[in-house]
Amino acid sequence: MLGRRGDANAAVVAATAALKAARQSRQPALEGLALLRLADAHYRTFFGHEQALENAIAAAAVFERLGDRVQQGRAICLQGFAYSRQSRVAQAQQAAAEALAIAQASGDLAGQGYALNLLTFHVADLAVGLKRLNQALAVFQAAGSSVTST
Repeated sequence: MLGRRGDANAAVVAATAALKAARQSRQPALEGLALLRLADAHYRTFFGHEQALENAIAAAAVFERLGDRVQQGRAICLQGFAYSRQSRVAQAQQAAAEALAIAQASGDLAGQGYALNLLTFHVADLAVGLKRLNQALAVFQAAGSSVTST
């Protein structure tokens, strides 16, 4: 929540502490979630996009081992957001497409919304971008969420 409220640096500190505690607990699912939150916190900072990418990749690997497709898809989507911030467009689009496929297969409506939102970032055709934004809004509404980005 700190990152969403605009205090990205405090979010990184809190998420780093949470990751340390999760690792000490030796609970892989908890560690994966902590990695995902740390990736999100780094993504919201001005210079943390490489750390965001590293932590999102690590989180996706944890969730893949655990068979948690919903969280794996969300971690892959966050990778896409980090790639986008680094102007790595092809990788961002590939991650978004993979995250969307996972979210659709697992029934994760919010995950679908995040991936569709990301797919609009680098679309040259405004009509295609608007269509995807409308799709994202529709799945967010179906999920009962007003959040439109990670």
